[in-house]
Amino acid sequence: MIEQGGKGGLPTGHGRKGSDQAWDWTEKGFVPASGGSAKKLKIKKDSHPAHRGKKAVQVGPYQIYPGGTRYLKEGDFDGFDVLIPLDDTRAIRLELGQTVQVLGCPWPDFSPPPDGFEEFLLDKVIPLLQAGKKVMVYCIGSHGRTGTFLASLIALLENREQTPDPISAARKRHCHKSVETLEQAEAIFALRGEDLPESYSNDPSLRDYSLGITNYGTGGKSGVYYLEDLADDSFNPPGSSRYGYLDQARLPGGSQGTFGAFGSGTGVKESFPTDKELK
Repeated sequence: MIEQGGKGGLPTGHGRKGSDQAWDWTEKGFVPASGGSAKKLKIKKDSHPAHRGKKAVQVGPYQIYPGGTRYLKEGDFDGFDVLIPLDDTRAIRLELGQTVQVLGCPWPDFSPPPDGFEEFLLDKVIPLLQAGKKVMVYCIGSHGRTGTFLASLIALLENREQTPDPISAARKRHCHKSVETLEQAEAIFALRGEDLPESYSNDPSLRDYSLGITNYGTGGKSGVYYLEDLADDSFNPPGSSRYGYLDQARLPGGSQGTFGAFGSGTGVKESFPTDKELK
């Protein structure tokens, strides 16, 4: 069972089965609660304006504002006509009396866009931009799904001569971590009737969603962590000396579970607690 504690919602409690190591979070980092030595994880205090709807991204002749629930703060929805949440597990926090249009487009983290996505963009989203509506699109970290959303709009609104690589454009205009998996990348180029360029086939920035995220780990100590609280929103390869957190995520096939950390250098998949155990 996972106990929630510490500042910022970072978890404390026991990790994988058989582990007796609990963790506490302090303003200086994430350290063992039961003593012993461990490298502290610095928690960044960056305001992330590009991830809070504060920085517009150009998509064709229009602008759209990306965000991520990890970074959004009270009042960040002010002034927007339309919100497009891509994650179905995060509440939309509105102030008393605030009215806003919500256009849902949820899909599982790390996965490609849902069926009908192209029609959704053409029939719903682009007309809003054409009408001059101020639109925010957001997921959790503002990278995978949000980056895919932005790159998809670029693919549809800008021709190949203008913008030969929509993924590269999204990474330059929004964040270098935009688009996280091969399947997301393939879906973007498919909007133009193109195959994924060979250069992306072995791109280390793209994960293979068909493998889940079990090829990625935090290294070092074992435990159950949450991606939403990761200081720099990156996965660390097995053997890394840094600590991170992995999120509850949908596995291929629609099953759900929580990913445990990997032992340093082992790449061994840990036991995942069930949803019931997490409550």
